[in-house]
Amino acid sequence: MTHEEARQLLLDLSYGELAPALRRQVEAHVSGCTECEAELEALASTRAAARLLREPGPPRGREELVEAARRAAARHSLAGRRSWARPAAWMAAAAVVLVVGGVTMRLLDGGPPRGGDPSPVVASAPAGRTEKAEAAPASPPARPEAPPAKPSAALPGVLASREAADSPERAAKRSRQDAPAPVAEASGAGSAAIAGARPPRAEGPADFPPGTSGSFVSLDLRSGERFRVNASGCATRHSPYSTFKIPSSLIGLETGVVADPDERWRWDPARYPPPSPAPGGDYLRAWQQDQSLRTALPRSIVWYFREVATRVGEQRMRQWLATFGYGNQDLSGGLDRSWLGSSLLISPDEQAEFLAKLQRGQFPVSRRNVDLVKELLTQEAGPGFRLVAKSGSSPDGEGWLVGWVETQGGGCTFALHLAAPGYEEMARIRPGLARDFLHRAGCLPR
Repeated sequence: MTHEEARQLLLDLSYGELAPALRRQVEAHVSGCTECEAELEALASTRAAARLLREPGPPRGREELVEAARRAAARHSLAGRRSWARPAAWMAAAAVVLVVGGVTMRLLDGGPPRGGDPSPVVASAPAGRTEKAEAAPASPPARPEAPPAKPSAALPGVLASREAADSPERAAKRSRQDAPAPVAEASGAGSAAIAGARPPRAEGPADFPPGTSGSFVSLDLRSGERFRVNASGCATRHSPYSTFKIPSSLIGLETGVVADPDERWRWDPARYPPPSPAPGGDYLRAWQQDQSLRTALPRSIVWYFREVATRVGEQRMRQWLATFGYGNQDLSGGLDRSWLGSSLLISPDEQAEFLAKLQRGQFPVSRRNVDLVKELLTQEAGPGFRLVAKSGSSPDGEGWLVGWVETQGGGCTFALHLAAPGYEEMARIRPGLARDFLHRAGCLPR
């Protein structure tokens, strides 16, 4: 077993999810590799410290925070292991204590993170549409989730995920993203990639159709390179709408709120009445059925994920959003509706970064749960690639498509945000536009 093969299995080893024969191979490699031993100790410390989530948060000062991290790891270190023997383990547990206390170094500083994005931007088009980073766009009113549209042949299956009109309390605020986080070079895609080399990037300008606007970013999982259309727009935050169901599903699974993806929860018509006006297709009928994660995620059933959020609770939801670094992490618009045109906001850059870290195994999330979400959101698979995507939109023409493409070359994560005069036009052009940009970025074969 090579070093890289063993390294990619360390998270599974930490969770006890490897078959006995494979586990012995990885353990044999770790016993003779100081780098992998340090990384495994860091994972163990992270999981141990995560068990402190129900305890009071650490003090606010930097020195006190670090000392609290040391004490936490000391209390929960594994027998026979010196958890603080290596810097990697210390930093991992300190990071968890930061999340537990609801405090970050950025908050302690009182300002945005220092430094810019060191990763190269390999494309940014067109220059005429790029806004200056300091000029924030006008804040449009927040919008409810849109009804579904019929799937488009341009990107099979992507719009089969239903997006329903909910009635959340809406806030009319929009904010700017802080400087994008650095992207480190990855050793792989983070999950088993389908055979096939990465296609070359397409030449020529990339732009949005007349009468529409938006932004697109893809992030290469190996090199960290980004392909952008409307670079400043990629840093602008918007409501995630149904794209939030990706982290919501993982949070439900990791907390045990969703103990079994096939367990059906009973629909409560008094608490979650059918949306009005009713969306088209079979969404209304599906809404009024009992749902499991396996049925609700592909159908994008809003009430199910509102119930997930309610059962997770505000404290744990905030902790997980901090762990994921998910947008502005603002739940003030309502725990069970903040992502529906309300307070929770995220930029295309942040969407792509979140999905890249998820694919690289940089979150304390079980690979089994990541693979389940991937299975439920796989839209297309062909020679040399697999496309995993989740859409989200509002009734008045704001739309998302986010996800990742797996290839032998490592693959890409991507985020498309689109604004059109109306929902129907947005839903019509979104699939083909996403495919065109993915071709141009070299993420998807033609």
